[in-house]
Amino acid sequence: MRSILAALFFVSLIAASCGKEESFEVGDPVDNSGGGGTNTGGGGSNTGGGSTSIPAGFHMIFKEDGQTREIKYSVTANKVSAAGLTSYFLVGLEDVNADNSLTLTFVNLTNSNALTTGTYKTKATVNSYIMAANYLKGDEDWSAEDLPPNSFQATISSVTATEITGTFSGKLSDENGTSKNITEGAFRCEVK
Repeated sequence: MRSILAALFFVSLIAASCGKEESFEVGDPVDNSGGGGTNTGGGGSNTGGGSTSIPAGFHMIFKEDGQTREIKYSVTANKVSAAGLTSYFLVGLEDVNADNSLTLTFVNLTNSNALTTGTYKTKATVNSYIMAANYLKGDEDWSAEDLPPNSFQATISSVTATEITGTFSGKLSDENGTSKNITEGAFRCEVK
């Protein structure tokens, strides 16, 4: 299963790298470490002092074991249809060299429903979709594949023809069983 997800990830990564240049635009992150600030990315005020700042533009941002990580290059929701099924690969690069990347995958098992708002969890079918998460950091591959069901979740708050937004959190592990806690995740991805 890990090799299938890895193959799907690389297909989505290639598709993401072929995106238009305007999908790379990211506004300045909001510094709310002092207890507040305005989120100019279209969402009002963020008053959660000390929490992860939400940048404008397309992004994936989260805390990895307490350290803020910002995925801001080629951030897309690649919509892929094959064999009558439509799936979404939300993927982004932390830097232009593609050393670190994050992929949230939503695979439709029956094609009976469109991807909708709601909470999706790993190894659990929700609205005909199953979800997977992969975080490639240098040569390390972190996923929820070898962890119990529901170890990682993503909540989709908005799905339109042009973008998907939401939040995510959970636990990922490497092939040796070492785990990472992913918290305060948020994404805004351009649908391709």
